[in-house]
Amino acid sequence: MGVPLHNLVDTWSDASQVFVGLKLNVTDAGSASASKLMDFQINGISRFAVSKTGSVTVANSVAGSVLEHSTTAIAGGGGYNFRIAHGPVPWSNGPPGAENYVDDVWAIGVNVATPSARLDPSKPYVALHFESQFYQGGKFGSEFHLQLVTLGGADRRPIYSFFPHDGGSGSIISFQVDQFHVVPYRGGTSKLAFDVANGNVGLRDRTQILGETHNYPLFKQLNAQGSSYLELPFIGLGDILRINQPFAALAPRAGAGAVYPGSFAVIQPTTANANDTILDLIAPALTGTLNAIRAYAPASTGVVNSLWNTSNVGTAHSYHYIRTAGPLSGDPFARFQVVGASDWSLGIDNSDGDKFKISASNSLGSNDALVINGIAGIFTAGYHEISAITTPAPPSGGNVRIYADSDSSGRLRLMVRFPNGNTVPIADDR
Repeated sequence: MGVPLHNLVDTWSDASQVFVGLKLNVTDAGSASASKLMDFQINGISRFAVSKTGSVTVANSVAGSVLEHSTTAIAGGGGYNFRIAHGPVPWSNGPPGAENYVDDVWAIGVNVATPSARLDPSKPYVALHFESQFYQGGKFGSEFHLQLVTLGGADRRPIYSFFPHDGGSGSIISFQVDQFHVVPYRGGTSKLAFDVANGNVGLRDRTQILGETHNYPLFKQLNAQGSSYLELPFIGLGDILRINQPFAALAPRAGAGAVYPGSFAVIQPTTANANDTILDLIAPALTGTLNAIRAYAPASTGVVNSLWNTSNVGTAHSYHYIRTAGPLSGDPFARFQVVGASDWSLGIDNSDGDKFKISASNSLGSNDALVINGIAGIFTAGYHEISAITTPAPPSGGNVRIYADSDSSGRLRLMVRFPNGNTVPIADDR
């Protein structure tokens, strides 16, 4: 070992005293701005310097450690040293005519020997990389990434960014992760989660309501004015949302710039085949009643459900199609109501031999007013009756009944019985 130029030895033994090992005091009455309070050199090259304003410069002319903190508390601690390393890194992916160039790289992290090598190959490497010039996408730019080298030597870059020097297009920010979560700055649970490994994306706002935790969609669209966030999907005035282009278009209501004036929402198939469905409403099995479509409006001249067939040919029908699943199911019927006054139903009574009925009730089979049993069977409920014959006028009071019976010879005949009890045969099977 060489002899030290200066060997200063002191002993500090009084806990009540503040000691200073080495003190250098310079009175600066007007020195140059580049003056240095301290400058350690080797072969005339500065290695460690302190300026008169207190800034510290650590210089190293070769690749390797510029500043290092050694760890001895961990077994095999050499591989866990924290270093600031610097060095040139050669590349051969430059522009035509200048394919070979040198990138100036700084690496700050653990187990860093040089910006591109591990101090201990048996331990992982994690470092922040800063590169002054890197050629990518036809441009030179500044590059920053978080780099991890695994125990097996695999290179991973969880965060990567590139920004062109010319300030133009070509910037990149990428994430190499299995899961990506966004948590509010104030703390709390994840609001946005990407499960990249399994191809899932989750957006949620977990809110306590009546003691229960519910999930609500958080992803919204900023409006054109930048003043509020709107639930998605949001379609602005004059916009069209196309679904599986060119198969359908959804457009907003009337107004300045509206695509379909007079309509709040339009679904317009741009191509269609026979028996296609424009709008399907499909619900899961449930117990109780399901309202598929319901419109509320205090319209002074009516709320209208319209079917318009604009084709003027003999087969161009318009009709409502109401059906149930089969002979064991309920009744397909239409209901009409004046609230607080009357109810009428019209349809097929599946539980009564599939008779077609008009019933003064909210369902079929109760207060039946007209029953059609097959093509030739028209009668009122209970006693085969046609009520309120007005032409010709029946005798006063009661109803006129039409019924079938047989005479003493067994012939079938059709009879009319008047309210006064008189009966008149109108036809028989002779």
